[in-house]
Amino acid sequence: MKKKKKSVSLALELGSGVASSSVSVPGRSRAYRSEGLVSLPTGAANVLTPNHFRNKDYLPPFTAGLSAQIPLGEDVAVKSGMMYTNLMTRLSGSNAGDYRAEVNLHYIGIPTDLVWSFFKQSKWELYVSGGGMLEKGIRTEFKQYQNWDDVEMNTSANTDVDGVQWSLNGTLGIGYMLQKNIALFFDPKVSYYFENDQPYSIRKELPVLVSLNTGLRMSF
Repeated sequence: MKKKKKSVSLALELGSGVASSSVSVPGRSRAYRSEGLVSLPTGAANVLTPNHFRNKDYLPPFTAGLSAQIPLGEDVAVKSGMMYTNLMTRLSGSNAGDYRAEVNLHYIGIPTDLVWSFFKQSKWELYVSGGGMLEKGIRTEFKQYQNWDDVEMNTSANTDVDGVQWSLNGTLGIGYMLQKNIALFFDPKVSYYFENDQPYSIRKELPVLVSLNTGLRMSF
């Protein structure tokens, strides 16, 4: 019997996660809340800390990237690629005055996952995957506004991001063949982000995050 040829596939992915307000966030240790929102030279000592703000709103993270899936067996494959992620945090409110700030983070990551396809029928496919990702921050965009009576002080800066971010993730995905070699997929994903001394974001407050990736996968 002729064996079915195993195909390498390329995928273009888009994804987003949950948004959150810090009002009901349990989170992890609060020690970082007394640290500056970003690391700036000593001359910028007016950078505020998360503790200065009453409201902390985390916009849905945005992810886009390209990945390749290489078969290891009939139903098992390894997947890797390159992903871009944007994290936006908006902070506001203070008993001491009108305080507002934005922290906008940009990351490039390399994921590595093991994929097991456990159900294939007609045009449908179900699979699970698990693995990790290494991310390097490429830029932080920071804006801060402080207003006391009629006096306003503004601070803005674009800074580098030291260190790297490690994470683990698991996915239960579904695929649907649109054409012979093109499939539409949906990947609900749960990720855990380790404390790696990164700039302030939703990952500081919520180390476990849920997201949904979707896109097109082409086999050849």
